[in-house]
Amino acid sequence: MLIDSGIVIDGTEITNLIAYNGLTWKRNDVDGPNAGRNINGDMIRDRVGTKIRLDIKCRLLTGEEHSMLMQLLMPEFVQVSYDAPVMGRLQRRCMRTITLLRF
Repeated sequence: MLIDSGIVIDGTEITNLIAYNGLTWKRNDVDGPNAGRNINGDMIRDRVGTKIRLDIKCRLLTGEEHSMLMQLLMPEFVQVSYDAPVMGRLQRRCMRTITLLRF
């Protein structure tokens, strides 16, 4: 789901670095060991958690902007504030960082 809103990482606004339609929100369910099919073939759901993922695509960055963003994403966990589409309001979460760079 594409969202068009602001995003703040550890108190630093990065909205101006995001490309047009460059913020994607995803929900991933985490299933427990009891999930699967029973003997009758019925699906059994054992959701033990839900994880939210934000994929960010940036516009072309200057060297200074790129360095600043990489420093923000260096810690394993960061505090992220964003407009949550499901909640319909600002959401603040501790998120794990995974940085994939494509040039």
